[in-house]
Amino acid sequence: MKSPPEHAAELAKRDYPLGVDGTHVFASDEITLLKRYGHWLEALAGKKIQALTAEQKRFISVTKEEHKAETPFEIAWMRLMGRRDFESSDIPHYDVYDPKQKWFSDAGRAAMRKPHWK
Repeated sequence: MKSPPEHAAELAKRDYPLGVDGTHVFASDEITLLKRYGHWLEALAGKKIQALTAEQKRFISVTKEEHKAETPFEIAWMRLMGRRDFESSDIPHYDVYDPKQKWFSDAGRAAMRKPHWK
């Protein structure tokens, strides 16, 4: 099936800006899919273009949280939307724990090893 002009215009766009700092939470194939098809997915989700196939209609229903994401497109898009929500929330975000980081001084570590009952 040949894409209608409005779909073709969105599909021709590349390098979709993910708009998140935490791209480390995505698999490389998800990032590739989003960068390649993100403009088109955003147009579908935002009803800028009309869904033509059952798969596209299902994608829209997934974005409305009427169905669970199952396809790679649905999963990647919903993960991106979730990450955007997470990063824009007022909840404080913490860095990943670095096991090399010292939480206690060497003296504090030694004191923790001594039994307290002696």
